Amino acid sequence: MAYYINMDYNTIDWVFSTLPQILAAFVGLLVTGVIFIYSKIGNDTYPEDTWYGIIEPFQASIWKKLKIVLITTFILLTIDLIVLTNDKTIANEPYYKLVIYLMAICNFIPIIKIFQLVLEIMNPNKFDNIIHNIAKETQNEGIDFISPTEFLNHMIDLERNIRKKYTNVEKHTNILSIRIIMQYYFETGVINKDEFDSFLHALQLRNIIVHGGEVNDVNKNIDESIKMINRKFLSLH
Repeated sequence: MAYYINMDYNTIDWVFSTLPQILAAFVGLLVTGVIFIYSKIGNDTYPEDTWYGIIEPFQASIWKKLKIVLITTFILLTIDLIVLTNDKTIANEPYYKLVIYLMAICNFIPIIKIFQLVLEIMNPNKFDNIIHNIAKETQNEGIDFISPTEFLNHMIDLERNIRKKYTNVEKHTNILSIRIIMQYYFETGVINKDEFDSFLHALQLRNIIVHGGEVNDVNKNIDESIKMINRKFLSLH
């Protein structure tokens, strides 16, 4: 005995009034969870200098994928509404069953994508690829290079001197990250935008090295910018 679905306009009404509710409920719930985890990662790591330049690309990737899911969901819900309001017309069209089946399946795509996004966020090795890719990019920067060890020593010297100078301004300097201190000096005009950007770039590179990125050589220009900033702070009174 063969079974088939008699998909008249009443069936279309049921399918395309139920599916949008399921889609909206699942996507809304999961998007809320993703946004919560997204913001928590940012809040937990913002004061921590060693994650600067690693968290940001990850968050940008998650946000980009989340926007795609939301746009896709909006488009599908709009199409569902169009189908629902034209159910009697569609039920009389040839090949309408195939179109309805395809649309019903498409409604589950955003749900699957959101689940994939959650799994990506929860992956304990989520930052490894970012660290690897950034480390690989640094190998193509510049012509003259120095060793990572020498670069790290200069970064340590810079942080030490900056904190000594900042102690004279704010007594609570030890609880601030070096990035926040440098932002203070940028906002007060002690360093310019180019120097601040150079520092952030060097800080990102330092973090990549600290977190195990395979950086064999460091662009000497990056190191020179750090030494120049250090000399500037040493000259301050």
